[in-house]
Amino acid sequence: MDEVSALTPQDGIDFYETYYAPDNAILVVAGDVTGEEVRALAETHYGDIPPAGAQTARKWQPVAPLEDTQEIVFRDPKVRQPVWYRYYSGTSSRRDKDYALALEVGLEVLGGGNTSLLFQQLVEEQQLAIDVGTFAYTSLHDEGPAAIYATPAPGTDLETLETALIAALREQLAAGFDEADVTRVKNSKAASAIYARDSQESMANSFGAALSIGTPIADILSYPEDVRAITSERALEAVRRVFGEEKHFIEAHLLPSEEAR
Repeated sequence: MDEVSALTPQDGIDFYETYYAPDNAILVVAGDVTGEEVRALAETHYGDIPPAGAQTARKWQPVAPLEDTQEIVFRDPKVRQPVWYRYYSGTSSRRDKDYALALEVGLEVLGGGNTSLLFQQLVEEQQLAIDVGTFAYTSLHDEGPAAIYATPAPGTDLETLETALIAALREQLAAGFDEADVTRVKNSKAASAIYARDSQESMANSFGAALSIGTPIADILSYPEDVRAITSERALEAVRRVFGEEKHFIEAHLLPSEEAR
């Protein structure tokens, strides 16, 4: 908040005037139109706007892996339910497509909803949490984080939850994945990608987001086949690679304020 509160209206105006220019923009039009019609309209509405120049091009830099382990504790009066997070170094489809696909599948099996392994163990069986999950930011240009999180059940402190959760994580990674779970996840992700094509707005947004970070459109169109090709072994290896015991992480605790306790 200290960074946000230091911003001025002029900062926003300067940023807009510097970076919001045709050579930094991608125009995606979906609907019953032709390329010739779109080009003519684009030239009419945008043709007179001058480019920003090469100096405003985005400068991408790879994200270095975490070199040490950190802990962040944040308290706020608005927090009513504590949440525990761990963020590990991950990947992205732009940097390593195969690894990212395998990681998506593995994390969904491990902690992707009420049917996931960790949810069943921590919420349904041990009743130490009311929510638990895993996810990764694989749609970024650079290497995004992979995370595991949990919300304690009433009467459970974060230390107890953390101990149980990490034990369950290690247990699942040692035991491996059931083939049926992996197949279910792959089919679900493939179906979601196919159903998204029913909406022209959804496809336009997907194409624009991909093009903005240099991802080929072909990768979006081939996603259902690509994700179905992920094997249980590849999914498990990807998750083990992220959550290895030797890996560094950032642990974050979101807590109520002392006054609200």
